[in-house]
Amino acid sequence: MNKLKVTLNHIEEEKQENAILNLHKSNQHSDEIISYLEKENFRTENIACTVDGKLHYVPFFEIIFIESSSNIQILHTQNNSYKCSKRLYELEKILPTYFLRISKSSILNLRYVSVYKPAASGLMKAELINGQEVYISRNYVKKLKEVLTGGK
Repeated sequence: MNKLKVTLNHIEEEKQENAILNLHKSNQHSDEIISYLEKENFRTENIACTVDGKLHYVPFFEIIFIESSSNIQILHTQNNSYKCSKRLYELEKILPTYFLRISKSSILNLRYVSVYKPAASGLMKAELINGQEVYISRNYVKKLKEVLTGGK
């Protein structure tokens, strides 16, 4: 199998940027690349948040999960929790594809999940690599399964 050839052409500022992928077939990884490019996540890699009134820029890859409480979003990382004024639906639009809404009030970074287990009443429990547990609402379990199986 041949490796993917990548070509980068620099263009003038006034020209429209575009990306063309020539692939034999699409799969979950190519879909993630397309989503990453369409959302322009390569331009924004962090979120502005506050801790004790001080502004911090939290890189996407450090965020384990996000929960909403009283119109404030709390971004949880390994070492800290940050407050963010953006709404969950706004965060969903800018976060990479490895983040998934798991309830009305939570978004999960799937890369921090060590295991998924069924829970009572159609819920699913995600055990995170840091030992924490979060629950996936039954309304979001189907979408999670689609993402994990590549839409199959």
